Amino acid sequence: MTSVEVEPGAWICEAALWTTWTHVGTCTAEIECQVLSIHARKLMEALRQHELIEQILLEYVSAFHKAVITSKPPASTWPSDLQVPRTAFEDLVSVMSPPVKQVIGLNAVEFLQNHTSVMERADRVIDNFTSQVWSGECVAFAHCTSSGAVVVERVTFSVELCIERAADGAVFAQIGTLGKRYGSLRRPSSRSRKSAIIPNVRFPSRKKEDGEDDLEVLEDVIRGRLL
Repeated sequence: MTSVEVEPGAWICEAALWTTWTHVGTCTAEIECQVLSIHARKLMEALRQHELIEQILLEYVSAFHKAVITSKPPASTWPSDLQVPRTAFEDLVSVMSPPVKQVIGLNAVEFLQNHTSVMERADRVIDNFTSQVWSGECVAFAHCTSSGAVVVERVTFSVELCIERAADGAVFAQIGTLGKRYGSLRRPSSRSRKSAIIPNVRFPSRKKEDGEDDLEVLEDVIRGRLL
């Protein structure tokens, strides 16, 4: 039997809140600790008292449940009492509807505005951040760390294509881009400029826009960058 140490602040059996769950292990305390137990039915009753929170909850639960029933080898590991693949908050928010993502993102923007001083905050940066949230260019959210600090994260998503040659396991990747190399601080004349390969290793990829399916992006990468 495999033994796993539970980190401070970790969830145990979150899946039991949102699904009909069968436990797949036991939990034992080796030292004195504190555990917060949540009553699933009473939690639902409390969250449903606020219409907006209920809407976010329904989409969160739907995304979490989908992750539970689709997590299996070989694409991922089996879900457990400690972890369900693809249920990090940013993963779940990324598949929510645009209006809900906007609400969550604007809440993060408001937190930044209220918790940074005028000297620290660049209003132009905040305005640009807000625009990206409205357009769906990024997903933003505020959350608490295990230490209790509140942080704001900005997340964008992309699709990468990994092509592997069966014969030897070699993979297809870009190793550099063609650019100009200057041998001195002074800008040389056009005749003395030399083309050079600038290291830039990456797989064929493209940023995922709001509402796009992974397969759609993958097909676009193949058509636009490989054919």
